[in-house]
Amino acid sequence: KLYAHNHMISRREASHDIKLQAANPSTELEQIMWRLYEEYEMEMNLLEPFEPAKQVDEQQKKIDFNVSGGIIESQWAMDSFTFTGTASLVDIAPDGSPNVNVNISSQRWKKIV
Repeated sequence: KLYAHNHMISRREASHDIKLQAANPSTELEQIMWRLYEEYEMEMNLLEPFEPAKQVDEQQKKIDFNVSGGIIESQWAMDSFTFTGTASLVDIAPDGSPNVNVNISSQRWKKIV
C-alpha cells in the first residue's frame, strides 16, 4: 500500500544494507505511525492519481489545480511542496481521449500550519 519512486525500503534493508539506525517499533508505535501515514495519504490524495485529462472535457475546458508533492511536518509547523497550475483541453483525439496541456505556474513550499 505504500507508494515510492522505485520501491519501499524495508527496515531490514535500511539497517543492514544502508546502515541507518532503523529499529522495530512496538505494536503501539507501529499503529501510531500507520495512522500518521493514513493522514498524509488523505492530505495528499495518494489514492487518487493526478490525472488532469480526466478532469477536463468539452464543458469544463480548463481547470486550476494545487497538488501537494510532499509534506514536511514538525511539532512547530507543517509545510507542503505544492504544484500550482492549469490544465486545458486542447482537443479530443479520434479515439475519444482528450489531449490536455498542463501548465505549472509555480512549485514551492507552502506553510499549512
